[in-house]
Amino acid sequence: FERLELAPRQESPLCASHRAEGPPSIAIREPKNRVRFLFDPDTPAEYSTIRLSAKVSPATEDVVWIVDGTPVARVSYPHELRWSFQPGTHTIQAAMEHRPQLSPKVTVVVED
Repeated sequence: FERLELAPRQESPLCASHRAEGPPSIAIREPKNRVRFLFDPDTPAEYSTIRLSAKVSPATEDVVWIVDGTPVARVSYPHELRWSFQPGTHTIQAAMEHRPQLSPKVTVVVED
């Protein structure tokens, strides 16, 4: 008995047929602006994270995540990152690596 892989239900956004015809754009999907998190000092650091996710057009563009004015990571499609947080108010922004486009800033509050 052979196991056959199922074909994908959708084309990848990286396929040529999905490349955007419009102007480049970038927006933060997660976290939402003004969201609040609770910091638990007993939780291991690898589990004290926030998912950062961006919608980018064209999808082939790499993204630089900026937290509190400091670049923290460069990521490719699907433009996601798990960021380890600390208590405080943080400003998050996503920037296209090779273009001038920046996302609107998102502010998150991590309470201790």
